[in-house]
Amino acid sequence: MADAASATYKGIDIGYQLVNKSRQQVKRIKLALVTAGATTDDTDTLAVTLADHGMSDTGFLGIWGFTHSTLNDVLVVEAPTTSVTAGVLTITVGGSTDNKDRSFFIFGEEA
Repeated sequence: MADAASATYKGIDIGYQLVNKSRQQVKRIKLALVTAGATTDDTDTLAVTLADHGMSDTGFLGIWGFTHSTLNDVLVVEAPTTSVTAGVLTITVGGSTDNKDRSFFIFGEEA
């Protein structure tokens, strides 16, 4: 398991407009960046509490994952697998390499 205590978390807001049949609603999308250090292996897991990043428990929309094949130089798209239980997103690192930095952009609807 990746050392979640050493993972870093950053967040920003992105606006979007949702058309709901007869009326319009403006909602916000929250975007969080989670990074895990160079000891992260494929199949390690990270737990992210969505509410800590202003996201709805049921509003998780997606994730983009990257591995640093060369630290801070070459990034490779790497698809993780995910599950959400009781508002906690569990990220299982994909790929087939050990001991690489990983970065994940998580996005979901505002709580």
